[in-house]
Parts: sequence; C-alpha cells; structure tokens
Amino acid sequence: MNRLMASALAIVGLGATISALELKPRVAICAAASASVTAAQFTDPQAKLVSTNMFATVDIIHAGTSTPLVSQLSDYDAVMVWSNTNFQNSTTLGDNLADYVDAGGGVVVTMFANSTTSANRFLLGRWSPNYEVIPKNGGNLSSGGAQGLGNILVPGHPILNGVNSFTAGTSAFRPVSILLQPGCTLIAQWTDGKTLIAVGTTDKRVDLGMYPPSSDVVSTYWSAASDGAKLMGNALDFARAWHWYVPDTYTVDSGEEFGGDLQSLVASDDNSLQVFNDATSLVAQVSMSINGGFTNPSAMRVMAETSVARPGLSEAILMEDFINGGYDVLIGRVATTTDTLATVDLTTSAATYVSGSGGMNGRVTWMPINDEDPSQDGWLHTVDMFKVRLTE
Repeated sequence: MNRLMASALAIVGLGATISALELKPRVAICAAASASVTAAQFTDPQAKLVSTNMFATVDIIHAGTSTPLVSQLSDYDAVMVWSNTNFQNSTTLGDNLADYVDAGGGVVVTMFANSTTSANRFLLGRWSPNYEVIPKNGGNLSSGGAQGLGNILVPGHPILNGVNSFTAGTSAFRPVSILLQPGCTLIAQWTDGKTLIAVGTTDKRVDLGMYPPSSDVVSTYWSAASDGAKLMGNALDFARAWHWYVPDTYTVDSGEEFGGDLQSLVASDDNSLQVFNDATSLVAQVSMSINGGFTNPSAMRVMAETSVARPGLSEAILMEDFINGGYDVLIGRVATTTDTLATVDLTTSAATYVSGSGGMNGRVTWMPINDEDPSQDGWLHTVDMFKVRLTE
C-alpha cells in the first residue's frame, strides 16, 4: 500500500480514555501442596483467587518439584507460599524469597509453611528468621471444633475489606503458638484466639494462619460459602509493592496514525498502534500520558514492545524528566521488524519521571539510521505495549 492510499485510511488525533489505568496484578501460588499441580490442593486455591476478579494472572509454581529462581518470582507482583508436602529445597527457596522481597515483591505465607514441625516443609536460608511473621516450626492444630473470624485487632485493615464472614469446620488448621516475630503486627484472630492474619515489619510480608484449600476439597476445611477467597486475595494485594500503569491518552506527534487505538497499548497481544513516518522528516513519534501513579516511587520499570516494517531504523524510548525538564532517553536501540520487548529498571532516579500529581509521560521515537530519500513510500511503526511499574 502506498502512502497516499494509507493516508486516506489513517485516523489522526487523540486516543480515547481507558477507565482502569492500573493493570491488575499478576500473582502466583508457590507451594508444595500435592504431588501434581492438577490436584485440588493446588487448583482449588487458584480457582478461589481467580473468582475474586482481583488478578490478571494466578499461576501455579510447584515448589515441591522445582525451586523458582528470583527472576521467575519477579514476573509476579506477589506470591502465596504454603506446604503440605516437602519443598524441593527449603533453604534455596527461602534465600530466593528473601531476595524477591528485597527487590520489591510481596510474599504471603500460609499453613503449614509457617507452623509445621516437619522438616523440609518450612522456609530456611535467608528467610529465617528475619523475613518471618509467624515463627516457623511452632506446630499446628485443628482441634476445638468449628472456628471462624474472631477478634479484629486492627479494624478497617485492607486485608479485611469485604471479608464479612470467614468460617471453617473441624479441620480449621491454625498455628499453635500466638507468638509473632519482633515488630510484626497481629491483625485478626480465630475465634479461639489463634493467629489468623498478621503482617510483618514491611507491608510486603503477610502471614495467614489458615490452610488455603477450601471445603470444596474437604468439607471440614474453610467454608467456600464464606469470604476466604477474598481474604487470601486481599492479603496478596496488600503484600504487593509493585503497581503497573498503562497510558490513558496518547498522541501521534510526528507521522500519521494508521491503525489501533488506546487499548492497543495495554497488553502484548499483537493488537498494536500503527503509525506511518512523517513524509518530510521521516520521523515517527508517539507520546503517551499516564495518570494515577505515586508521587515519590522508590523504583520504576518501563516496558515497551515495538516493531517496524523495514530495517535500518533507530528507536528511542523516553520518559519526561520533571526535575530537569525535557525527555530523557532510557532505551536506545536499532528497531526490529518483529515485536521486541524493551525493559529498563530505575532504582535511584524513579521519582524524576513522576510529576507532583503522580503523572508520567512516555514517548517512542523512530528515525532512519542513514540518510533516506524523502520521496520513498512510508513505512509502519508499531507499539504493541507500553506500561510502567512503580514501587512504593
């Protein structure tokens, strides 16, 4: 298609607004719960978390057959860890989870990983004791009859949002000890006073004194008719420190828009925003605005997935510098003819790129690497995804 024909089909101007600026978090179950990931001990908690509609992804990592690397854990905003069989390597898993928390990830530990006396079923390595909330190896019980949500010591805590009832039958597994590690906070108890919800010295650590599978697996476990799914979902959402944001508006500053819309920028799904280069300057540029972020993040990750229709083009991914003015090039590279992801992490200058009201402005610019003849036909440039992750 020549440029003249393409121009007749082009849509030029400002994109529409997406109602949800913050992407739903990605979470994972990291557990040694049964021999197979298809067992109900894995799939029931997964289904319950999915049913909350709080998460973009709820994956399963079988920690009984493999030990996830920090890089694997870092694909998720938070993970929920528990055991009822042996971890493949409780020391390495503890080391990796501690590194993950240090990098900003959120971890929720539940029964029996935070209570069992069985070797290889509680976390060791760097995890113990500095990252613990409920001290390991303290034992558990399920006696005493049916249980439920008891005293709430921190009314209005976010983990209890929408948790109107929480009940369990005669297999209400819970920690024996009511002790917490120094500096940790008890949020809520079972009806017999045992620990149900506690948070660590950092918001990125939550412990639940409950076993995640519900009465849909065993009738005497926590009741699926109560708000246990919401409780687990809230704990994961509270623990996460990473928040993903996507553009709520965009403009084509240089060139002509050919296809796609604002929704095209949200996910890596081959639904891309497509732009022709300017006929005179040969430059193509798309600017995107993101609202709703934190005003003083400790870290930022910028991710863009792009491609071009012909080789020989340079590409720059930029963010507006609200301290020094102008736009800073965060990533410069040779543009590729297939969708390619670019990622940059900022750990010391993240706040530079966030305005006093929490806004962020990103930009992608393309131009020929060598001199080009302006009379030749235009070529397409695409953005399949642009998103920013902020860490509190």
